[in-house]
Amino acid sequence: MVRHLGTACLLPRASASSLGIDEARILALPDTAKERGVRMRSLMVARHGKVGVELFWQPLLPSDLVRTHSVTKSVVAMAAGCLVDDGLLSEDDLVLDLLPEYRALVDDPMGRLGRMRVRHLLSMTSGHLAEPPKQGVDDELLAFLQTPMDAEPGERFFYTSAGVNALSVILERTGGTSLEDLLRKRVLGPIGVTRFSMERCQSGAGKGSGGLALTIEDMCRVGQLLLQGGRWEGRQVIPEAWTRRMGSVEVEVPLMAAPAAWAGLRQGYGLLAWGCPDAGARVLYGLNGQFVVVLDDLDAVIVTAAAEPEAGRVLDLVWDLVVPTLRDGNASSDPPCLPPAMVTTSHGPCPSRHALCPDVARPLWEGADGTALTLPQNHESLVPEGFLRHVYTTSAQEEARTGIARLVLSWDGRDASLSFEESCAMGAITLGTFDSPRRSALATMWGDFDVIAVAAWTDERTLEVWLQVVGSEYWQLVTIGPSGLERHVSFQNGPARDGMGPARTYDVTESRQLPVTPRRPVRS
Repeated sequence: MVRHLGTACLLPRASASSLGIDEARILALPDTAKERGVRMRSLMVARHGKVGVELFWQPLLPSDLVRTHSVTKSVVAMAAGCLVDDGLLSEDDLVLDLLPEYRALVDDPMGRLGRMRVRHLLSMTSGHLAEPPKQGVDDELLAFLQTPMDAEPGERFFYTSAGVNALSVILERTGGTSLEDLLRKRVLGPIGVTRFSMERCQSGAGKGSGGLALTIEDMCRVGQLLLQGGRWEGRQVIPEAWTRRMGSVEVEVPLMAAPAAWAGLRQGYGLLAWGCPDAGARVLYGLNGQFVVVLDDLDAVIVTAAAEPEAGRVLDLVWDLVVPTLRDGNASSDPPCLPPAMVTTSHGPCPSRHALCPDVARPLWEGADGTALTLPQNHESLVPEGFLRHVYTTSAQEEARTGIARLVLSWDGRDASLSFEESCAMGAITLGTFDSPRRSALATMWGDFDVIAVAAWTDERTLEVWLQVVGSEYWQLVTIGPSGLERHVSFQNGPARDGMGPARTYDVTESRQLPVTPRRPVRS
């Protein structure tokens, strides 16, 4: 049975019980996650090629593109396997032979750097034991090549995103197209992925280290492709031998966020994917709990999206509560049916539970219309701080980053908005009120981001505004409140290990003015 969402063909669905999944135990997971304090955003379980469980925590929607972080690396490895199979690329190719213009720009072209091969980029054994910066770098590839190498290539494992970005440049050159097009033609398109996004680094190359955004459904497709040995509907999309190496123990090293149940088991890394063969598991690992877990022996794929800096807690939840339902479950004779997607209330960030009721808050919004708050010099952004840490920036952009100069509140009798002047950009976002989040575009010097925003008054002088980048686990709480006879604005970001990071507070000057006129940011 097939469902359609817009023009996208969805994976087959079946009842959990018909797939041998204990549905009652699975549906207890949201309560257990809440008890353990694990900030989940979604869970999908597929078995025998059919989806039997799909849970979503608001505000994430099934149609949202989720920033997969380092799951991207594994998809890039799949594309690399296609080019190797085509004969366009070899694992033994020397990196500097494929990037000849950089020979004259590096210090040691005939030494360790000159001995680095493509296979070392695929195994995180490039010889680098340090990661170059992401911010203020005009050529991230040169920054990687100029980073001192403290080991011989192939000698030491060191997890580096910069090495995968270098591999991405190589794939674009040997494949004769952009990384985005390469993934579309060779990996994602053939398995039915019709909509995705790919960020770029400052060089213009695709951000193969973590720039791919997919729906939860399409993350499941990627896992299913790996489970099926690279075959999809009778077509060999990725060479089978290549997929079998992904998540194998070509380099023995503990998984960065292994569940406690794997203690003492052999773990490792192979072709930009993690694996634990003793547990029958391969893991495509993304920061903060974005996981695609492939269980070969159980013929299953488990996908998670979370906002959990201690990502091992997400895998603990999966291994304690989800995997046992697959081990113990026996397929029932129930006729397959479409299980409903379960949407639960998020226990992540949201305005204070002490928000004033609408009748009390409405006059406060009317009184706040046109309130302008001028901030002292700062380095803030309405984009959550954690999100920005993964955005590659040039030196010119860093020099132009002047922080938030002004915030202006507006109310038109029904909707609220927050106008801003920030680092050579001016714009406005819509604020949901009375527990109704609203989506709008946030234009910044780094790009345009869709955000969800909701605001609530907690007393007569204190307003809380919560923003989250759509498809991202990063959020920001902006609190406008009293500070003696003055006003202050504070910024707190998440996710952090204790939920919210420390507040950064600024005394502000309050005045009355019209909202700022949106202006497109000038980008370097």
